[in-house]
Amino acid sequence: MHFKTDLDYNGNYENVQKRGLVEIVTGGGAVSNINDKKNYAQKLDIHQQFAFKNGGKSQIEFELTDGRGTTRTYEIYAAGDDGNIIAGAKIKRGTLTANAIDLSSADFTGANPVFPEGKEKKFVIVLRDEAAPMNTGTGDVTGDTERRLTLLVTLGVKTVDTRQPQVVILPFYWNGESDNSIVRTKDSNGIVDAAGHIEIARVSVDSSGNPSQGVSDVSGKVVVRGTAYHPARLTKLELTVPNTASSASEVTVTADYTAAGWNSTSSPKLEVTDERIDVNGHWVAWEYVWDTGTPAVNKEIKAAAKHDSVTSVSTAAGSLVPKNAQERPDEQSLKLAAGDTAVKGQFLRLIKDEHSYLVTINRVNDDGTVEWRLTNVPKEIEDYYLYPVDYSTTGPSYNAPEFKVNIVPYITGIETPLSIGGDTEPDLYARTALGCYPVKDGATITVKGFNLKAADSTGAVCAVVKGADSSTSKNLTAVSGKENEWTLELPADAKSGTLTARVNGIEAINNKNDNAKDYNKAKKPQTTIS
Repeated sequence: MHFKTDLDYNGNYENVQKRGLVEIVTGGGAVSNINDKKNYAQKLDIHQQFAFKNGGKSQIEFELTDGRGTTRTYEIYAAGDDGNIIAGAKIKRGTLTANAIDLSSADFTGANPVFPEGKEKKFVIVLRDEAAPMNTGTGDVTGDTERRLTLLVTLGVKTVDTRQPQVVILPFYWNGESDNSIVRTKDSNGIVDAAGHIEIARVSVDSSGNPSQGVSDVSGKVVVRGTAYHPARLTKLELTVPNTASSASEVTVTADYTAAGWNSTSSPKLEVTDERIDVNGHWVAWEYVWDTGTPAVNKEIKAAAKHDSVTSVSTAAGSLVPKNAQERPDEQSLKLAAGDTAVKGQFLRLIKDEHSYLVTINRVNDDGTVEWRLTNVPKEIEDYYLYPVDYSTTGPSYNAPEFKVNIVPYITGIETPLSIGGDTEPDLYARTALGCYPVKDGATITVKGFNLKAADSTGAVCAVVKGADSSTSKNLTAVSGKENEWTLELPADAKSGTLTARVNGIEAINNKNDNAKDYNKAKKPQTTIS
């Protein structure tokens, strides 16, 4: 028997491993009773593997052998644990077409549907051949009336689901140079460099000098990641960022679930990077490349997910407590903490300090060990979050649709007249071991960085030290044809001290961040001594 339901609404039934799509579940009934080779009674329980989720397009197909003639009739009705028809249950009768029963919306709707909603529902399917002809209108049987195949099937029915989706914005992370929340780009010479910066634990202050309230400080281009889930099907994702490099106001990007999969017409796109849709629900992991705009602190990133017209709640719900794995057999598995259970498709995030690995469970073993593919997670990382799929009422038990950040200026480099000697390593001779740049007062230097501006309505300036207790403001001048590059003419009476950039009243965090963090360490120059 093949039980089918069109989960992605593309008009077909298919299992697509790459998309994690499971629309067809096959099973054979176990023979429990044979009565003179006429009355076969079989049982099949697939409620943990299959549920009808598309009332408009679902099917039951049979592989049959033997029997008299070619015509097969059927009856389907809801049954109790004993296999007997439930009082008042609606009976669906008909004739198999190509050995299949095509179901329609009428079978799942109304006051008394053939298939009432439920996670674990029992139904009886009775098949007869031409030795026991059945009138499909009245149900009357003639001929050898005991000759039939009776199937007691347990499965799920979830064609009507008004529960709200779950959506989670994940924290920024740093696993290493090649795996983090920063966008990396390649220049015309093929050199890969960071196009943004993150300070995972905020260090910024607001325009009044008070600690900012965002979780992390971000500059330039960063990657916002998250997950979404619905017990039946997700149909739309939305992400709103507080601004972009080209917009001073909020920008919302979307992705829609179509017959061909996820599609985003936004630019940059809201990308779905992983997905599974099966009996247990619809999971997606998503990401968006955010080109941050004018500096501002305490700003919210907001996410939403939809199931048809039902939208996820806009506020946080519940909380997660990290668990410790009982065992890490290898880099693609762990044994869940005592009491934890999981299903295929569920998201697991392994964490340690600022490291974070989001994986999708693709195998659950009887001993509590879960496995995933593609991502190797160091075995020393044992703490994890298991993103739940349970619902309190109509909403998820856990929801994290908001994440507060600080958009800040960040200086990535200074070039002075001494930088020329360093060639491709401008800091080689231009910067001292203590991190200072020797320059002559009145000199012009180049300032590189993110979210910096020339003088404008936001009051973008650089403060240059003039003496022990005084400074002067100087404006940056954009370098023509260069992105994220400005020149700054130092005053003739400049003194040694701190160079501070401010945009919109927000100060660059270079002199405040933690130099011990890997993402704040300068690359060591490659030199040859002869």
